Amino acid sequence: MKKIKMKRMFLALMIIVSFLTSGVSVMAKGSNSKAEGTASISAILFEDVNVNGQQETDEPGMEGITVRLLNESGTEITKTITNAQGKYTFDKLASDVYQLKVDYPEGYIKVTNGSVNFSSSGLSFPFELDEGEMFTDAWIGFQSTDPTITGTVFNDENKSGDKDTAEKGFAGIELGLYVAGSTNPIQTVKTDANGKYSFVKIPPGKTYEIKPISLPSQYEIIKNSNFDENGKSIQFALETLDKKYNVDLALYETIPVTGINVEPKELIQYVGDTGKLTVTITPENATYKEVSYISDDPTVMTVDKDGNWEAKKVGVTVIKVKTENGLTFEVNVTVKEREGVGATFYDYPRYLGYFIQKGTGTAKNFDDDYNNVEPYKGLGTDYYKVKKVGYVTLKDTGLYTFSIEVDDNGAVYLNDEKIIDRDNITGGTLKNFRYFKAGQRIKITTEHFNKEAPVSYFHLRWQTPSNPYSPKAIPDSEITME
Repeated sequence: MKKIKMKRMFLALMIIVSFLTSGVSVMAKGSNSKAEGTASISAILFEDVNVNGQQETDEPGMEGITVRLLNESGTEITKTITNAQGKYTFDKLASDVYQLKVDYPEGYIKVTNGSVNFSSSGLSFPFELDEGEMFTDAWIGFQSTDPTITGTVFNDENKSGDKDTAEKGFAGIELGLYVAGSTNPIQTVKTDANGKYSFVKIPPGKTYEIKPISLPSQYEIIKNSNFDENGKSIQFALETLDKKYNVDLALYETIPVTGINVEPKELIQYVGDTGKLTVTITPENATYKEVSYISDDPTVMTVDKDGNWEAKKVGVTVIKVKTENGLTFEVNVTVKEREGVGATFYDYPRYLGYFIQKGTGTAKNFDDDYNNVEPYKGLGTDYYKVKKVGYVTLKDTGLYTFSIEVDDNGAVYLNDEKIIDRDNITGGTLKNFRYFKAGQRIKITTEHFNKEAPVSYFHLRWQTPSNPYSPKAIPDSEITME
């Protein structure tokens, strides 16, 4: 505010006192005889609903209010009326000391103003204008004497119920003001771009409550001191001049899952295999991305809460992966016995005199026919050992006879018991038998030691209760690794 000229301070104070007590000029109305200048006064009179001294987008200017321009003696120079935006202007003013007198609208009180303070009767302090000055600080924020309720609908990101500085408002949320207990709103409003809302000019003398008219499905209401978990507000008993501020509605925006993908889409595994399903949820910023896993037959394959699966027995089943909002992805599962045998390869450096493991692999059965070919990379074609382990589920009850054909040395173990041990120099057994029952699962281990190339072979044969006379190879399809 411009400093009041000291030499005129006493006169200005007398004028102010007179206006505060009477609301009219102590001097007769007249016209200003000063010449036109280049200074101007322009400001806006508006409804300051939230009493923050700033005109928000939803706070209208007040049209039709009379604003009078007075000289330093309190004499009216001219007057104007605010336009539809609440704006008034006095221009072509000479450098001098001025006052303003605003005819306050009925049903409103002044709640905020610019640096040019206005009294309860609408008279401003005297202020000085310089030549060419455009003075815009003579604004006033009014508020209706009727009750009002204001607040913000906001995204409560931390679900605290209270609006933090960084939490943004939701635009376009429709709210209704109801007389307590009624079902029809007396007012409806929509939140602005910042999530703010205002119920104004509420008839006093009644009790009210606020409820959302409708909320999109992605919004979850967070209970706080103003609203319950259903979005119904506390009740307000409103009288004249009652103003309820910061009646904030806390919402948590839940972004729904729209798609689910699972890899692998099909599981074809062997008994004993383990692994984990990988789930991709769309969109990436979905709020609730948790999923549940259910195996239709956990005796075939189990799956835990994190998607870790284990193949338990031969069979088929389905694993269902389900989102919280009901989207389901089905993974078809087939569990088989692992066919073949596991093989371990050992080198036998003669200068060391003992075996050194070179690596592991798999084979279809227990037979070896390597001859002049190395069984494993870097193993060479002579002085090596091949150890194989496999499992067979027996179909018959009775006597089973096992025999081998080997170029050098060979051994056979049944359930870790050595039943055949053959050395081509010192001799030993080539055949042995055991009694088993149908359905019994046996572990077979073979060891083949080859000394010199080019010949290298090992063959395992058996005679079963249903074929007791002709030694045959164990069918590949009946041999599994586990």
